[in-house]
Amino acid sequence: MEFARKIKDEEKQGRATMILATPDDPRLREKFYDQLNREEGEPVTIRSAEEGGDDEMAEQAPREITLYRVCDESGAVEITPVGNAPLDHGHLDSDDAFILDMGNSGVYAWIGKGATQQERSQAFSHAQKFINDKGYPSWTPLCRVVEGAEDNLFMSVFSNWPRPTVSRQVSKSAVIPEKIKDPEIDLSGLFKKQREEEGKDDDIKDDGTGKLKIWRVEKFELEEVDESTHGIFWDGDSYIVLYTYVQQGRNHESYIIYFWLGSHSSTDEKGAAALHATRIDSEVGWDSQMVRVVQGKEPLHFLRCFGRRITILQGGVDSGFTKRSEGQENGHSVPKARMFHIKVYSRVRTNYRGVL
Repeated sequence: MEFARKIKDEEKQGRATMILATPDDPRLREKFYDQLNREEGEPVTIRSAEEGGDDEMAEQAPREITLYRVCDESGAVEITPVGNAPLDHGHLDSDDAFILDMGNSGVYAWIGKGATQQERSQAFSHAQKFINDKGYPSWTPLCRVVEGAEDNLFMSVFSNWPRPTVSRQVSKSAVIPEKIKDPEIDLSGLFKKQREEEGKDDDIKDDGTGKLKIWRVEKFELEEVDESTHGIFWDGDSYIVLYTYVQQGRNHESYIIYFWLGSHSSTDEKGAAALHATRIDSEVGWDSQMVRVVQGKEPLHFLRCFGRRITILQGGVDSGFTKRSEGQENGHSVPKARMFHIKVYSRVRTNYRGVL
């Protein structure tokens, strides 16, 4: 299993699928043998333990671990034993190459940074020769490692292998402050621009508690919206909102006419809303304030009329020129599945709830 994981992680970069075929699952066993190019209908034959040979070599404990030096200082390459386990890291020399014989657990050719070209090549060839001369199994691992890139198995043989250290030297010219003080930050400035924008938007000095009357545009005509659904808009429709209030210092009513245009409202609905807003303006004496409102850009006073909270649903009624094909809900065309997106702009602006 460990070797299979190694192939999956290192050779296949984790993209392979590992399947464990056990005697309890004959279906997986059949698939395993099919991968060995078994011809269709050919019976599966498994050799007996006797035919497979003795497994003692694979199961026995590793032989004595020995370190050999590979050196050509005399002019010819000489292989000399250095010592047996437990080994010391000081036995290795950067100017030479070494062979670590771990029996059938593996043979390493270690290449020092200062080793000659002859020592480098002869270390690996002699390590390969060790496997044959000592009768190790053909599957004995053979590995070449360079100084500074040793794996965990190689390092585990040495009792005092040095741990990597992180340099903590400080330049003489470096200035080390005695104490770092946290800078003072004025967080109130983070919302300054937002408050300024909202102040521009709030040129109507009214608390939004006046009277409301709302109509929805349906096939060029206005259909009054029930008071129980005030504050609920459909993005496929256009609306007229008549707000009546008494300004401070005056003894007569004033009017604000909002015509709200949904983002998916048809062109004919938007045009009809503007015409009806003009007509209502004439009916109240041409003394009203008319405001065009686009979905998602509602002014602060408009939101204040609904307690700073409006709900926008996806869908709408059929327009004069457009027929919507979805299901109906309270006369509105709506999709079969809806997902609600709750959005909070700010504590003073609104909780804006749209439907995706």
